[in-house]
Amino acid sequence: MVETSWTPPGLELLKEISSGIVLVDATSREIVWANPYALERMGRTAPEVVGSPCTALFCPALETCPILDENHAVDHAEREMLHASGARIPILKSVRVVEIEGRTLLLESFTDLTAQKRAEAATELHEEHVQALLELAHTEAREPRKLVEYGLEVVVRLSRSEVGYLHTVTPDEQHLNLVAWSRRTLEQCTANHARHYPLADAGIWADCVRQRRAVLHNDYPTRTDRKGLPEGHFPVRRHMSVPVFDNGKVVAVVGVGNKTSDYSDGEATQLSLFASSMWRILQRRQAERRLAKSVARLRSLLGGTIQAITRAVEIRDPYTAGHQRRVSDLARAIATELRLHPARVDAIRLAGLLHDIGKIAIPSDILTKPDGLNKLQMELVRQHSVRGAEILETISYPRDLHLFVRQHHERLDGSGYPDGIKGDAISLEARILGVADVMEAMVSHRPYRPAHGIEEALLELARQRGIKLDQGVVDACTRLFRSGRYSFDR
Repeated sequence: MVETSWTPPGLELLKEISSGIVLVDATSREIVWANPYALERMGRTAPEVVGSPCTALFCPALETCPILDENHAVDHAEREMLHASGARIPILKSVRVVEIEGRTLLLESFTDLTAQKRAEAATELHEEHVQALLELAHTEAREPRKLVEYGLEVVVRLSRSEVGYLHTVTPDEQHLNLVAWSRRTLEQCTANHARHYPLADAGIWADCVRQRRAVLHNDYPTRTDRKGLPEGHFPVRRHMSVPVFDNGKVVAVVGVGNKTSDYSDGEATQLSLFASSMWRILQRRQAERRLAKSVARLRSLLGGTIQAITRAVEIRDPYTAGHQRRVSDLARAIATELRLHPARVDAIRLAGLLHDIGKIAIPSDILTKPDGLNKLQMELVRQHSVRGAEILETISYPRDLHLFVRQHHERLDGSGYPDGIKGDAISLEARILGVADVMEAMVSHRPYRPAHGIEEALLELARQRGIKLDQGVVDACTRLFRSGRYSFDR
């Protein structure tokens, strides 16, 4: 065994460098020298190291030595070093054979990778958190409770924990409401638990609300300030909880427990960030649900209003009763056949229900006149599309309903009314309404003529196709009837 004060000749400078240097006797495989950096990283003194088998402190996971047993010229790889505490320290070690004073030695240099591994782990954990937030934001779970349960399972997984929970906090920050426990928590706990209770009655797990910061209890079983667990409660070994803030108030507490190793401040920071993001996503989903309900109520109100208006028009013109509804339904079917966006299809449906609303402004004796109209009367009737557009122009609706109503009697060749516009100047919605209006009018009975059959009406559409009526719209309408996928009698 070599004296612990021995320094290899010519290697005095190795004492000063910031890398671990260890010399091992190639025959005995015992450590004969280690520089101060190596001793510091091992947490040992020279007398504790010199004379020890190399494999006792370095490369404990290897059964053979790459240099001495496998004849490698150099061994350069990530290995492990045994710390005095028993912890295994990751190192990057490079080993080669050297000759000093006639002795064959292994020169082992190493760098402690602990900080690098910790940084890599932190980066990996951060990436996992980002990915988990993306998954949470796009999960199909729309119900707030389902979203919370999903997010809680993600929190438990990311923190490498066994159990987890989420409580909300009342605005006065004096009471807690249990929202959800993780699945594993529910499986392990048979104790009766209150869902609502004062903060003053909560144990040290709620310290994060009292102190308004994250709290770690890595020594939970030995804590003297804990209130104890009721019979049937799952055992708590380690615990971490964080408060969630909204406008300066603590609104929730998220906690996890029973990780196999201690929780760290970095993990508390990650949990706080994730919990806050989860809370914002939850708030957004709840706002979306409230908005959806509000929109549904408004749509219902709008639908009732439109039905009342439609009925008012039919009362003034009983000969065309049901005309607006049938035009609306056929226009919707044509728009769907053309694969328009659903919002656009719905706008066409609404415009169809309202396309004759302007007839309210036409004298009823003209609307119900059983024989032909003179020129002046015809001009008055033609004004219904203008009057309808004026009525609808004040309605705040995402689509230009008033424009569709004004243009539904316009024709591609400019022969329509009220503006005589041509071709693409007519909106597609109005062109669809125009075809649906012509088709429905032809197959319906009027006082001055009998109803035409479906085939006859389709032939008339074909004659006007590309001249007065849009080709693609006529073709879509024809496909619907000829394929049997649409009928006015359905």
